[in-house]
Amino acid sequence: MFYRNPIVTKLEPNNGLTSGGTVVDISGAWFNENPSYGQFPFCKFGDNVVRGRFISTTRIQCTSPATTLSSAVAISVSLNAFDWVPTGHDFGYYDKPILNDIRPRYGNIAGGTELWLKGEKFSNATNGLKSVMCRFTLIHSKGGPGEEEDDGPVDENDDSQAPVRFMPAYFVDSDTMKCASPSGFGGGDKVLVDLTFNGVDFTDGKFEYNYYAFYGSFPKSAPYDATN
Repeated sequence: MFYRNPIVTKLEPNNGLTSGGTVVDISGAWFNENPSYGQFPFCKFGDNVVRGRFISTTRIQCTSPATTLSSAVAISVSLNAFDWVPTGHDFGYYDKPILNDIRPRYGNIAGGTELWLKGEKFSNATNGLKSVMCRFTLIHSKGGPGEEEDDGPVDENDDSQAPVRFMPAYFVDSDTMKCASPSGFGGGDKVLVDLTFNGVDFTDGKFEYNYYAFYGSFPKSAPYDATN
């Protein structure tokens, strides 16, 4: 059976953990799968070959294999695991960052509060990438004046349906990064903050951040002489 060699136009994400397991979307053209002829998509990360998942003739998925090196490797694709086509794209490996703390833990609902993230294995190689972000996931909504408080059960490990905001994160040094809190949450809301370098793989550590708001003060006047 003869077929056209696939071409690749995009990898997303184009970096992932040295422990492997990052699902990479590969877009292009002329992908195919035909079990009768032993035709399946494969990816090669450097010298490591993995079986891909056929999605459509313009898209496949491959899961990155583990490696011992924090470096970039060339990506090739094949439809028979023998004839390889260089994609012209690299996949960068990095050690999984560890988030140990965030400061401060409180901020105004207007957003813009600068958060300092302390941890380990932060890399300057990721600085400036649009995929390096802080994630703010709502875990408890207090609600403002006149709004009903949400007292339902909260599963901090299930953020699939929770409102989420992302903010760019910036490298400071090997154990410090920073990002700004987003707006869009209400006074009394609690969110979990974690960190990603590729938009897919997140730190295991998640830390609570609380939003506050000033809705007014009482009384609105007082004697000019506080002793009276």
